[in-house]
Amino acid sequence: MRSIVPLRARLLLGVLGATLVVVYAVIPAAAAPLTLVVTRTADTADGVCDADCSLREAVSAANANPGPDTIIVPAGTYTLTLAPTPEDENADGDLDVRAALTITGAGAPATTIVAASGDRVFHALATAVLTISGITLRGTGEAPGGGGGILVEPGATLTLQDSVVRDGRATRGGGIEVLGDGVNPASASATIERVTFTGNRAASLGGALSVFNGGSATLTNVTMTGNSAGNSGGGISVSRDQALASPPVSVATLNNVTITGNTADDDRNDIGEGGGVSVRVDSLVINQLNLRNTIISDNADRSPSPANVNPDCFGILNSLGYNLIHRVTEPGCTILGTLTGNLTGNSARPAALLDNGGPTPTVALLSGSPAIDTGDPAVGSSCAVTDQRGITRPIDGNGDGLAACDMGAFENPPPGPADLALALIDSPDPVEPGATLTYSAIVTNAGPGAAGSVQIQFTPPPGATGIQTGGAGWTCTVATTVSCIRGALGVASVAPVLTITLVVPPGSGTITASAIVSSSQPDPQSSNNTATASTFRGRRSAWIPLVTRP
Repeated sequence: MRSIVPLRARLLLGVLGATLVVVYAVIPAAAAPLTLVVTRTADTADGVCDADCSLREAVSAANANPGPDTIIVPAGTYTLTLAPTPEDENADGDLDVRAALTITGAGAPATTIVAASGDRVFHALATAVLTISGITLRGTGEAPGGGGGILVEPGATLTLQDSVVRDGRATRGGGIEVLGDGVNPASASATIERVTFTGNRAASLGGALSVFNGGSATLTNVTMTGNSAGNSGGGISVSRDQALASPPVSVATLNNVTITGNTADDDRNDIGEGGGVSVRVDSLVINQLNLRNTIISDNADRSPSPANVNPDCFGILNSLGYNLIHRVTEPGCTILGTLTGNLTGNSARPAALLDNGGPTPTVALLSGSPAIDTGDPAVGSSCAVTDQRGITRPIDGNGDGLAACDMGAFENPPPGPADLALALIDSPDPVEPGATLTYSAIVTNAGPGAAGSVQIQFTPPPGATGIQTGGAGWTCTVATTVSCIRGALGVASVAPVLTITLVVPPGSGTITASAIVSSSQPDPQSSNNTATASTFRGRRSAWIPLVTRP
């Protein structure tokens, strides 16, 4: 059957059909995401990424494609050698990124990108959504402005994972600067995970990281050590341009971060504070540094005497709980927020920066560190489920039989064997029946690991009565024998003396007590775990020499 269509309708359909054809003709096909493989370490810029593709050429190709794109950077050292000029088109100097781009290396120990002299490595421009993983970023000369390794401009987003940022130089943010627009909060943002910052220096603020003028940064499982600032924040500075009339809040949030061995005021000109962290707080804005499960310990402020010295922190810190902050020097450093689980006044006992396994070097905690097993007990959003190396948390790091998260970026392994030794000293000797006799039990640990749950089992002389115990940290149960227990004992440490007093039973002659020490760790040398003390009961006969007169 033939369809009959009125003339007006046919004309209308013809017009619409033509229109549809025209519209279809002007819509370009969506550009496919690119996966670009770098094939040469030399820094060339011929505008083409083909079989002969430099890192710079790959970035330029990604910038020209709507993306999101991926660049694979094989193992090797890629030194940016094209001398920098004032441009943002990726022609020379730093690598200018303005697209959605993921750059993946072969691992931080294997893939290194070295900045051009007098510039940084990466410049994330306003439209950039930049993800970097498995790479070491190494600075050379001082970059202009902020960010000796990476500058995150207003409007840009950075994700940095499993990488090392080292030897960067800049006015602010020797390693990285997250630079807001000075108007809007979080106008530039960074997420930093499983990253180590070391050897970076800022002439002014933030040796490792500067969060400035409304920038925002979130750090998880990050280590900062060996960084410095001429002014404030040897590790991190959260601040603003003081010339702004209505500044936005800059925010940094830290979870399981270790900040140790960093320096403020490294030029000793008495301008600067906060060797670990510095937060600018004034009448216009209260910038935020949020801390959870974080260690700030053993940093330095080299301001000359008699200037006020703030070695670990300066400004107002917002605690989310379970942090170790070594030296909270007043005036200058104030901790507000949730104080649950916080430890202050003691060093975290950090080790040196070493390859402890995992994608990046880390700072372990020495045996007996107060940060071991004292992190937030809630695993997940509070305590990161893995540490910086990817090791699953929590681990029983102090040998007490209970697995708990450590503070900081490194989850300590179970302690190794502990060589405990016991000495048992009696006093007085001799002692009369019915008198009080005191035994002192002294426990030492020669290592190589910490001893958890140290226990002493004491067997008194037969017939002894009135047994009492004492000693800091010891908990005892008195029955036929005396059982005493205390917490962990570190390597090369001596436990507080355990004292046991009793009433000497009737009779005469020698009485003997014995004791044995143990812990939850294996002991490679059990022969020194036991001790005895023999005491003469009764009056000793006085020996009077017989003198014969001639």
